[in-house]
Amino acid sequence: MALIKCSECGKEISDKASACPHCGCPMGEIKVTEGERPAQEAPSVQVEAHPPTVEPPHKKSSIMIFVAFLVLITVVVILSALIDDREKETKQSGEEIMATTTTSADITYPAPWPAKTQAQMEAEERQLKYDANEARKKLRAQTDHVENIVWRHSKLTPKYISGNSVFCYTGESEWQIWLRVVFGFSKDDWIFMEKIVLNIDGSIETIYVPYDERKTEVIYGGSIKEWVDFLGEGDIYSYISRIANSKTTLVKFRGEKYSRSFTVTENQKNAIKQVLKYYEAKKLLLK
Repeated sequence: MALIKCSECGKEISDKASACPHCGCPMGEIKVTEGERPAQEAPSVQVEAHPPTVEPPHKKSSIMIFVAFLVLITVVVILSALIDDREKETKQSGEEIMATTTTSADITYPAPWPAKTQAQMEAEERQLKYDANEARKKLRAQTDHVENIVWRHSKLTPKYISGNSVFCYTGESEWQIWLRVVFGFSKDDWIFMEKIVLNIDGSIETIYVPYDERKTEVIYGGSIKEWVDFLGEGDIYSYISRIANSKTTLVKFRGEKYSRSFTVTENQKNAIKQVLKYYEAKKLLLK
């Protein structure tokens, strides 16, 4: 312990005392001169306390940006690697498909149908002419000299509608041939047909008769005729062809109140076949 003088009363006091016991002056207010400081003690150095070092905000932002940049680079690298792998797989799959896919060069097409030679076409034409001439021998002809049309009916077909009738005939000019189909009857009573129902080997077909296409005639003696005369195209051509080759065909003429039915005879079927044979052969010759 060293003795120092109180700066207030000048009396010596201990340097460990908190205040001068003589005058009560606090120890912190006592000034010690350099000559009075004990030699054996180093001067007391008062160290000021400093707050902990805090990094400035802009430095933290820079670190965060740098970290985010590193993360972004890592993600880009990973995605690039995945895309490269996918492209490699796609390319490999495509190569495998190409290896297993049949190309147009590998497809074997059937050989084209050989073109007919001139000799073959001439032979076919001769055959058609022969068929047409043979079929024409079984037909009777009636010529319209005004319009230069030749009408041909089967010799098996009556010249006039008699009883129950179904038949066909052709009209022919220099460069054209066409087919007509007739359904009709000759009886004592009117039906005023509105439709014709066909049962061709069990298949039911209906032909509607327009009013302006229905034909009627009163025959001497009191009987009447009703018939329709269709152009033999489309469904009508199909029906008459099926009738000719059928086993059994039933025909019914139906009106608003009355109807009449009959079965197509074998003679009627044969007459239809004769006309169709000539029509089809002649039609090919005129092409």
